[in-house]
Amino acid sequence: MERMRKVATLLNYEIKDLNFKRLVDHVLQRIPDRYEEGFLSFSIYQRYSKWGAHVYDNNVYFDVKKLEEKSGGDEDVKIGFIAHELAHVFLNHTSSQNQGRLTLKHEDEADEFASMWGFAKEIKAFRQKIGPPAVEEEIDIIIYTLSRC
Repeated sequence: MERMRKVATLLNYEIKDLNFKRLVDHVLQRIPDRYEEGFLSFSIYQRYSKWGAHVYDNNVYFDVKKLEEKSGGDEDVKIGFIAHELAHVFLNHTSSQNQGRLTLKHEDEADEFASMWGFAKEIKAFRQKIGPPAVEEEIDIIIYTLSRC
């Protein structure tokens, strides 16, 4: 999104699905300006994700098809999912730095931070549809690596 690019935060932005890209743009635009410079450099990709979305090495991966299924097509749920993942980036909750795991505390922090950005309604919809935060399994690095080839 152009606003984020102004501070050289968003390095790559590769979302092919135009409707999903519109939602990501919407979330990026709604993040309050005062948080922009706190973001580490990151990229957003449309790729495989075991859970529908995850953050690894400050790259956010969205599996658009899986998110569509998990959300039941509800845009508020998808927006909540997007805001939640971007909060992980802001809070530096990268799976690679946490030995492939994000803790329940990290999940709660991401929800709280995204809500603080103004996405409380969407986080609530996301949690009602997806369920409460749970400790994630280790990221399947082999599948991730193969999907990049």
